[in-house]
Amino acid sequence: MKQRILQLAPYFAVVLAITGDWFFKPGYLFFTDMSWGPNIVLPVWTSFSFYFWAVIKELSFLISVDLLEKLFLTGVFGVILFGGYKIAQSFSKNKIILFLGSVFALFNPFVYDRLMYGQAGIILGYGFFLAAFGYLISFYFGPLNKKQLFLGSVFAGLSILFAPHFVFFLGLTYFVFVILIFLKLFSERRKENLLKVSQYLLLGVLIVVLINFNWLFGIVTGSSQMERFVKETVTKQDLEAFQTRGENKLEVIENVFLMSGFWGIEQFRYEPLQNIKENWGRSFYFLLPLIILGLIYNFKDKEKRRLNIGLILIYFVAFVLALGIALPITAKITLWLFNNVPFYKGLREPQKWVAVLVAVYEILLVCGLTVLSKKKIVVKNKELLAFLLTFVIILQAPLMAWGGAGQVSPIEYPTDWYEVDKLIVQETNCESKILFVPWHLYMSFNWIGSIVANPSAKFFKCPVIYGKNMEFGGIFGHSTDPDEREVEKWVLNVGRTDLLEENKFNISYIILAKEVDWQNYLWLDNHPNVEFVKETENLIVYKVKNYEDK
Repeated sequence: MKQRILQLAPYFAVVLAITGDWFFKPGYLFFTDMSWGPNIVLPVWTSFSFYFWAVIKELSFLISVDLLEKLFLTGVFGVILFGGYKIAQSFSKNKIILFLGSVFALFNPFVYDRLMYGQAGIILGYGFFLAAFGYLISFYFGPLNKKQLFLGSVFAGLSILFAPHFVFFLGLTYFVFVILIFLKLFSERRKENLLKVSQYLLLGVLIVVLINFNWLFGIVTGSSQMERFVKETVTKQDLEAFQTRGENKLEVIENVFLMSGFWGIEQFRYEPLQNIKENWGRSFYFLLPLIILGLIYNFKDKEKRRLNIGLILIYFVAFVLALGIALPITAKITLWLFNNVPFYKGLREPQKWVAVLVAVYEILLVCGLTVLSKKKIVVKNKELLAFLLTFVIILQAPLMAWGGAGQVSPIEYPTDWYEVDKLIVQETNCESKILFVPWHLYMSFNWIGSIVANPSAKFFKCPVIYGKNMEFGGIFGHSTDPDEREVEKWVLNVGRTDLLEENKFNISYIILAKEVDWQNYLWLDNHPNVEFVKETENLIVYKVKNYEDK
């Protein structure tokens, strides 16, 4: 047990290097795409995130939600390290190399950009993807070990559950590996095992389907909000808004090569790694010779030669698709997939394909390190070299350390938010709804100090109607809910519809947060069906007059 703890200690140290600062004080962590609060709202059962929030809600009865959020992110980093470890384990038993491979999986621009934007589901899906990839490689080296394939299928299912886009990444990976496995069986004249392997693969697919049954059921029955969103609202304009970034075509290619190019980098919501001009990209170029070394030596190893070809194919396809519409030739491919492959239009951010590139880089890096580890000079100085390489890898995304280099710190909700919440609960017993304005999905809050996803529904105990209009890249909103659009019409027309006269949505209170363009909503003071209740430091509260008549 003691030895096991000592083996895990470096991994715990890496995670604590990121999250340690968050546990020193209470409060929630706010990111552009991620806002938690004390009120856990369960999505519909057919939502892919239903299971996750159901678990969080149950745990919230035992652990405060702000602590749960920190533990969740800590767990996300742990999953990524495990996924990186599982990939490395197929190529080396050297503990130092296993550690270096795991750290590479965590400290890279892809993870940093998505983390700092608050896309925790994406990087968690990425971590499970790495684990699935690792188990698939293990199965390739020993095709009859069904345990490896089944465990890989579990992680593949979890990857898709947390980030449905990964169905394409896993689809490419599994397609290539199925071909490799069958070619290997033919070359080794073990054709009698083809049926058995085929059965294992089918069972693996069944596992993936069962894990994702709830939202797949929603698609089959036509009740899926995600399916409606993709079919009804995503257009070519989304591809343009979320295209892979770079100042010119050459820089787009280089960004993808360096595991970057995330569209959110241009919104100034966090500090981009590119701002560290004296370091940007240099760490990866320092590691690149080791990656190339792994590629070369894999061709010399008969057992890995065919695998190497498969990895090159996976890398090439992922690289091309990650460029998206940023280049004319790749734009044609992307648009064809967008228009013809079911649900591919849901992958409106092609840069997510970079997740696949990171996995290939890690495999080749581990192989290169394995070759290098046999040299005498390395054996004699392995501790020093391990420290230097760890430092170089961390320098790929140095701003991840210590809570995003202090960019993200725990923040408590203001006292007056709790006061208003208590008042509304006492008055209505949450048998009605709250309308929260200003009407924006993303907005700046003075007490947070940055632009974040509207946290109102995650805070107030009563159901909240709030804007889900992202207002980015020429796109105002993507709501598929006719009720929400009706409320939006009332808000944008300064109350000149009969929304409150009919009040079919059972709105009892309107909360105006004194943030962003809140003064544009002061027409509420003169609305005939709205009554001013109180004003606090951060909020103005109104009551719907005819609510009492309902």
